[in-house]
Amino acid sequence: MVVNPEIFPKSTVNKKYRKCVITKQSSLLYSFSANEIRIHNIFDTRQNPNKIKKDIK
Repeated sequence: MVVNPEIFPKSTVNKKYRKCVITKQSSLLYSFSANEIRIHNIFDTRQNPNKIKKDIK
């Protein structure tokens, strides 16, 4: 991720974040700039998807 932060697709929930699937049950949302990678949310994909939308807005 550090070498190529654009490798993961943009999130369908919010296009300013990218989604990285860590395991089948967990993912993270992040954004990046020239200086940093900022993790916004790590979540369990087995939970209600509406909760994720509410958490990141």
